Amino acid sequence: MRIAVYADESGTHCLIGNLAGAREAIIAGYAAPIEDWTRFCREWAAVLNKYSAGCYFHFYEWADAYAVAKGRKPSSGFKNNPYRHMTLKQLNSFILELAKIAGSGDKVIIGMGVHTRLCHERKERGEYPKDSNPYLESAKKFFQKYPIRC
Repeated sequence: MRIAVYADESGTHCLIGNLAGAREAIIAGYAAPIEDWTRFCREWAAVLNKYSAGCYFHFYEWADAYAVAKGRKPSSGFKNNPYRHMTLKQLNSFILELAKIAGSGDKVIIGMGVHTRLCHERKERGEYPKDSNPYLESAKKFFQKYPIRC
């Protein structure tokens, strides 16, 4: 059986963890047989097209559009949000349809996180090697967590 993994990262923009959103670094995703990904990609693209949402989905952009739809004042960059045209009802339907697709099939959810700032502090105290990289260690652990099924 051939397995494919889709993973994404967040919080990896500052190795010492002192910038906003970088205190923790996370890698998370799905592992599934190749056949599941073919169906997933087709269904995912259909939902994006149905809602005129562009060619990708980022939760932070959805959350921003949701907050604006609920009455928050838009930021200056909101004009670039791919979900800015959706009503609250459309945003709810959109995310639910994507969630159903993400949860269907024979996928295994895997993820790993590292507290970047703590890793840096330990490295500074000599508890970790000077050349250690929390992202590399997190990525290794991410793939070690995937169970092999026969």
